[in-house]
Amino acid sequence: MRRLFLLWFLLLAQPSYADDEGWASRDYDYAKNTLDDFYDRKYWDMVSPMSKRPREKLARAASTAIAARRQPRMPDVLAAHIASDTRAAHVAFFRKMLVRYGEFERLMQVPKNDLAVAVASLIAISYQSYVQVELDDTTFKRLIEQTRTHLTAMPDFMKLPLADKQDMFEHAAIISMTMLAARAAHIDIRASAKQYLEGVLKVDANRIEVTKQGISIRD
Repeated sequence: MRRLFLLWFLLLAQPSYADDEGWASRDYDYAKNTLDDFYDRKYWDMVSPMSKRPREKLARAASTAIAARRQPRMPDVLAAHIASDTRAAHVAFFRKMLVRYGEFERLMQVPKNDLAVAVASLIAISYQSYVQVELDDTTFKRLIEQTRTHLTAMPDFMKLPLADKQDMFEHAAIISMTMLAARAAHIDIRASAKQYLEGVLKVDANRIEVTKQGISIRD
């Protein structure tokens, strides 16, 4: 059943979510540049390309769970170099996106505070936005499994301090929800979606295909 982001858009239709769309309409380009700048400089270089064939042995959900030991810091980090007169508004928006992500976890019935889920969400939303398709629940769950197995097979990733993994989790969650807010505001985010896909998967976005079997890379 195609309901992957249907519930999210139903939520966005409520008055309490109107500010998200309005903010995205006004300030998405600036926020995107802020996110993109951080995205290019941190963490993601260690994520190696996913193989063409999914691994048979699936990793446990606990292997990528983030046991948060501090309050989120990425909203402040992302907004640190923004002009002081608008910084507070950007921090507030990024914090709200983390709250929205928590609601997304609940609605999708996926593990909470799981880095594999956050990265898979970023991939799924980017793919949908770039290719202009909708993914169903089965495909999303397979993508989570594949992402978790891939991340746990990377020694450099597994050795990361918890604080860095929490930063990655918060960053992926903020990007994902910011993109959803932009989509709801009818903003063209295909260029950003392409950049995120290629940044995470390290391959031309036009070679990427997401199906019920997960990610595959076309020749």
